Amino acid sequence: MGQIGFDIGTEQQIEEEVDQKICPNWHVIILNDDYHTYDFVISVCMSIFRKNEQEAFLLAFQVDQLGQAIAETCSKERAELYLEQVSSIKEGDLGAIGCAIEPAE
Repeated sequence: MGQIGFDIGTEQQIEEEVDQKICPNWHVIILNDDYHTYDFVISVCMSIFRKNEQEAFLLAFQVDQLGQAIAETCSKERAELYLEQVSSIKEGDLGAIGCAIEPAE
């Protein structure tokens, strides 16, 4: 008899699909202001989100031009951690850069 075959995916693929259904992704958003320098935003993106210098500059540019930019998309718990980390880095008297999280759709 012939064998009927079908692709059930790898165990990792199945786990990722289940995780996405159970734990939907969240966006971590950097918000623009008229106070913080490009250098500060770039350094935050490099240290918190592990962006290289070019990626961090492009993210800072997007924040400046569009008013906000998605720095990372991840689980809600990770997004909350990023939000806390970004909020803890202050540029002198200016404080921290604006950051928010929202569900990714």
